[in-house]
Amino acid sequence: MTRLRHSACVGRAIGSLALEPAVARERQKVRRSRAGQPASRDSIEGKRRVPKQRRSQEKVDRILAGTAELLQELPPEDVTVKRILDRADVAAPTFYAYFEDRDAVFQTLGTQIVAEGTALLRSLTEEAAYASWREASDGVVAAYIEWFGERVGLRALWFSGFYGAFEQADRYGNYENAALLRELLESSGARGGVSLDVYRFGIELIDHGISLGFSEDPRGDAVVFGEIPVAAKAYLSTYLD
Repeated sequence: MTRLRHSACVGRAIGSLALEPAVARERQKVRRSRAGQPASRDSIEGKRRVPKQRRSQEKVDRILAGTAELLQELPPEDVTVKRILDRADVAAPTFYAYFEDRDAVFQTLGTQIVAEGTALLRSLTEEAAYASWREASDGVVAAYIEWFGERVGLRALWFSGFYGAFEQADRYGNYENAALLRELLESSGARGGVSLDVYRFGIELIDHGISLGFSEDPRGDAVVFGEIPVAAKAYLSTYLD
């Protein structure tokens, strides 16, 4: 992936792509992967025992929080079940009652961060205090950069080889995010009746731009981050003006 330089040109070039066939194929893949499962993010989180008592939920929360802390200190491959047990102060039988292995914890954390991202966009949509759709687009980009920047450990997990464990949840979440983005931008003056595929591609553009910014520099590449809102507006303006 190259840097998002000259993003106005990038936006116009992206706008010329044939979105419908590619998105249709992607949707078919997601539908096939969900075959026989409820159409919800919860079904993507994986098979694990759900705690029914408050004390049990507290133990699960400690496991997840402890793992998130470890991910701020160690690369994901060095986070072992033993280290999780020590950090969360739980016994091995308790851990295995709720998680098959370490990767199952990673999957749950990844699914949670997807849900948090959707909740963030929903809150921006409910506030909808923007003078124009361009201002709203800039607000979405800025909020996501700040939010992702605060999650050091989970960000390390996101960019690791373990992303595949929750990639399906991310794809599912992006469909929800596209609908929320459309609602937000239309309420801020964008032209109505635009295909949801356009907004999904906009979400992917922002998502990959932020990923690029943090992969170039763990602290965040300010140059890349500055180009993301320009690229997003250049692409979206093809459809929303």
